[in-house]
This record gives sequence, structure tokens and C-alpha cells, in this order.
Amino acid sequence: MVTYSFSVDFERARQPEQKELRREAILEAATELLAEKGLHDISLSAIARRAKLSKANLYRYFESREAIFLELLRSDYDVIAKDFEKALIPLAGTGDVEGVAKAIAASLASAPRALELLASIASVLEHNVSADYIRDFKREIYAIGARPVFAVHAALPDLPFEKAFEVVHMIIVFAGGLYPSANPPPIVAEVMSEPEFCQFAFQFEPTLATHARLLLRGALVESAS
Repeated sequence: MVTYSFSVDFERARQPEQKELRREAILEAATELLAEKGLHDISLSAIARRAKLSKANLYRYFESREAIFLELLRSDYDVIAKDFEKALIPLAGTGDVEGVAKAIAASLASAPRALELLASIASVLEHNVSADYIRDFKREIYAIGARPVFAVHAALPDLPFEKAFEVVHMIIVFAGGLYPSANPPPIVAEVMSEPEFCQFAFQFEPTLATHARLLLRGALVESAS
């Protein structure tokens, strides 16, 4: 996960380096607030105050609150992809579905902020942003995502790249939906710890690994037919 540690207190950024520092200060402010409270409780005004900017000035760098958090998600996704590639290097050519599934689950489980944002991408983050911004975001995500897909294809040579891309995408979408269920509010967690309701409790990483394993095996069977 990427963290930011900048403090920018000048009134107007004119040079490219100053503008980049100001942009990083905004991302740092959003990061700090997200660690303190839930996404839904963070306003654009709060981010501006934490970054020591006026709200109007913040719009020079990001078109909306949602655009800020999409940038954090893009940054986290890049780190996840690199970690996942590294984890799969020893599995190249092995056909080890179990190992690939566990590596996918471990890589995603190591990035809770990304999972929190991913859980809200369709319902929150992809609103209040322009079509051009969404296009650019998705192009970057697809480019980043191609790297771990190649790693999956290298580990499972019988799985075509196109099918690997489809499966990895489905696993990531599932992870975003699973994360809130596996990390419920304290009162819900307390209830689900009771014998009557324990079957509704999920552990994120092993559940995701099982899901990934089943999808990968199914895709391999389908590709062979």
C-alpha cells in the first residue's frame, strides 16, 4: 500500500514540482482521513482543510472527492499487481492452481485500503466523475492488471491469456464484495460469533482463495473442452 507524507503550505503552486507536491498533499490528506473514518463520512471540504487548501483550489488538482479516492485505488492496485507478479515467479510453468489461488488471495488481503475502496467503486466512486476521467482510470487499471494476468498465464500455461484476464477480473470484483462481509461492524461481528449465526461469518483470505481456485479450475476445464 502506498502512503503519502507531504506537508505543503504555500498559497499558489506555479511550478510543475510545486503542483505535484500539492497534489500529493491532497492524497495524503485523503489517506489520513480514510484511516480515521469511513469513506462515506469524508467530505471534499474535510480533505481540503486537512491539505490546508481552499475547496476551490482543490478543484485545480482533482475534479471531485471521488476522483481523489479513485487515484488512491489506482496507486494501491499498482502495488498489488507488483506483489502478485513477484509471488508468482516461482510458480511459472507449474500449473499449480492451488498456489496461484493462494497468491491472489494473499496479495489482495495485504491491501485493506484498496479493498475498502474497491467495495465502493460501483456505488460511490464511479459517480460524480466525468466520462473522460473514468476512461483514463479504466485504461490505467487495465494496463496495470495485464501484468498479473500474464503472471497467471505463465503459471498456468494451459489457461489462455484472455481467459486468465476474465478470471482475474471476476476474482477482484468478488473480493470487493466479500471484504465488507468479512469485516462487518463490531455489533454484527459479535452476533455472527454466536453459534446460531456463525455459518454466516467469512474469513476474507481463505474464502477468496477458495473462490479463486474454483474459478481457475473451471476456466481450465472450459479451455480444454
